[in-house]
Amino acid sequence: MSLEQKIGQLFMVAAVADVSMNQSFIKKTPYRVHPDYIKFLINEYHVGGVIFLGSASKTTLKKRVISFQALSEVPLLIGLDAEWGVAMRVKDGRCFDKNEEIGKLSDEVVRRIAQHIGHDCKELGIYINFAPVVDINTNPFNPIIGVRSVW
Repeated sequence: MSLEQKIGQLFMVAAVADVSMNQSFIKKTPYRVHPDYIKFLINEYHVGGVIFLGSASKTTLKKRVISFQALSEVPLLIGLDAEWGVAMRVKDGRCFDKNEEIGKLSDEVVRRIAQHIGHDCKELGIYINFAPVVDINTNPFNPIIGVRSVW
């Protein structure tokens, strides 16, 4: 690989899979997430990965992942926020309890939930689940962490 290609591999860019479902999101984001722009970044700058934001159907997301992968000489790392299942971003995806509730379950049940989420990600071509390993809620009034954490 050239130096330019190696540098490009260090970058992961944000994208939306379905433009029609994410018009308001596209308009209010300070960065470009439109699939056409992401294609340009893959072709021109050899980016190493994509994290999908916004909403999409399973079919649309999978098609978008395949189309992006086809453009890249090196397989892209594909990421998604799926801490309580791919349904966080995929309208017809499988949904599980939030981490606050999962933390109350047995290790065996948690393991099975994790396996299901991993399977769902793999089916969509997702390699990285941006889910916190440990997210401790030290402030019960924090609106961001809330049910995403375990007490």
